Amino acid sequence: MRRVIVLLCFLGMKAVAYAQPVLSVYVWSSSLPAWTMKQFTKETGIPVSVSYYDSNETLYAKLKGNPDLPYDVVFPSSYFIGRMVKAHLLQPFNKALIPNAAYLDKHLLNQHFDPGNRYSYPFMYGMTGIAVNDRYVKPSALSRWKDFWLPRFRHQILWLNDVREVFSIALIRLGYSINDKHPEHIKQAYELLKKALPNVKVINSDAMQSMMIDEDVTIALAWALSAYEASLSNSHIRFVVPKDRFALWLDCMAIAKGSKHPDLAAQFINFLMRPDVAAHIMRDKGVSMGNLKALPLLPKSLQKNPMLNPPPSLIARGEIQDDVGEARKWYAKYWLKLRLSVAD
Repeated sequence: MRRVIVLLCFLGMKAVAYAQPVLSVYVWSSSLPAWTMKQFTKETGIPVSVSYYDSNETLYAKLKGNPDLPYDVVFPSSYFIGRMVKAHLLQPFNKALIPNAAYLDKHLLNQHFDPGNRYSYPFMYGMTGIAVNDRYVKPSALSRWKDFWLPRFRHQILWLNDVREVFSIALIRLGYSINDKHPEHIKQAYELLKKALPNVKVINSDAMQSMMIDEDVTIALAWALSAYEASLSNSHIRFVVPKDRFALWLDCMAIAKGSKHPDLAAQFINFLMRPDVAAHIMRDKGVSMGNLKALPLLPKSLQKNPMLNPPPSLIARGEIQDDVGEARKWYAKYWLKLRLSVAD
């Protein structure tokens, strides 16, 4: 009996030792095509488990509540990287495992929120603008952020479920930085946004595409990639870059502190940087990945698409989102008030 027990223990240990690792990815909904995970599994034999979130706040709260959650690869936006590093929610890269980082546009690297890219690499970047259904609204009628306040658009507009994106449009109108930390300026932005509430039908990031496609809303605060994807199903959807300043969003790839497979996570990140993979993602999503080797693999029409490859003159009007430190509490306070007002 003793020999049987020892043999069973030995077999159990071997089973654990040879258990197939599973890569756990926690990503923005709709930002990573399903074929990406399938192709990675096909090439490596490693299965991929995917979970989705709809805001940076959700990602942060989940990892902060339990840093040991076994997520491997996560995709925080630029203004959450520094915050997550300070909270010990990310782990540094083994850069030797990510040689494809050499293909990335150097203008997107070594940002102040992560000097030297110890904890993050850029994944996607793009503009925040306005999605419009031209069957109902002329795109020229929404050429500036102030047009969101026009009475003619009562109960027609979708706001993204993103505190920083929404506050950006008011801060820009007031002449402030989208990364403003002054409590009084944030309050002024809140007061201005309150005046726009009669025009807001819904606050939702996940449903933006489906609601624009189904024409449940005709105008939306939108990320360029979401507007592009929606336009593939409804040709009346147009993306407007306001003549004002606008937010430049930058979503990053990082390895969560609780990752049980950091080397495998690095392998997956390196896979996403491979030019053919990056080009495929860019074709699917209509968004730039800052991968210089991937651009020549795209059709000429997409290479010249300003949503996919914005010219320097357009990028110059954008402002990259950054962490606002302790001012987060003011944004959160006023954002809750706005959300409750829409819910009512």
